[in-house]
Amino acid sequence: MSTQRQMSLTVAAADSANLTTIFILKQHLASALIGLGGMFVFPFAAATALLQAGLALYATHKAGYTDRSFINFLVEGMSALIVTGAVIGIFAASAVFAILAPIYFTAVAATKALYQGITALWAGVKYYQAKDAQEKEAYKEIALASSVGALVNGLAAVGLGLVMVAGHLPLAIIGVVAGAVGAVYAVYQLLKTKKPETVDAASAPKAGMTTHELFKSWGIKRQPQVNLELETTNNARTLPVETQMKPYGKLVEDAVVEPLSTIKFSK
Repeated sequence: MSTQRQMSLTVAAADSANLTTIFILKQHLASALIGLGGMFVFPFAAATALLQAGLALYATHKAGYTDRSFINFLVEGMSALIVTGAVIGIFAASAVFAILAPIYFTAVAATKALYQGITALWAGVKYYQAKDAQEKEAYKEIALASSVGALVNGLAAVGLGLVMVAGHLPLAIIGVVAGAVGAVYAVYQLLKTKKPETVDAASAPKAGMTTHELFKSWGIKRQPQVNLELETTNNARTLPVETQMKPYGKLVEDAVVEPLSTIKFSK
């Protein structure tokens, strides 16, 4: 997993957790959301939106401004501008933006849900059309991530519309679930990242070991035979190779040998 992908998942997890916090405050501590709580959760939402837009721009640049990456940047960039503008408006003109900001947030969530839903369908079609196994796996990951994103943003849009705009506080659970699903998925993706494989120190080659000693340390009783076939203009001859394991010898087929210049041929 790339560093950019890890950062994007980390920001997504934080943003989803913040979304859950907003809905919990709205349902149980509405005064805190307007007062001290709002001074933290809303600027945090703007910060995560700006970070996602920055990461999307970086990914677009790395991808060479391809169509899909550029559209993703446009969606994230638009979302960041609207969310940041709404948050600034809440503090600058709270009477006006107390009404407008929830509408903006709902529109942003709905737009992202629509985009991610379309992306999931596109990736699903590409998955079934692909022949290569690695290509299929790549489209599968895109389809899964986009499906989860569409679900989370869709639920968030419904929750924001019903709770923040229409005022149905008991339905805040929708937004809580949306944030929880997004946070759990992002953390799961981060935790399942494979760690680099390490070599067991007991079985690693040591300086001065012969191939016989090396294979014995691996539990192999008989050392494999190694042959090199040398082609000449007249005929081909198969010659046995006498090898010795020196520091940092290379593994070729089933035997550890030194570079070709150090191989000794028996007559």
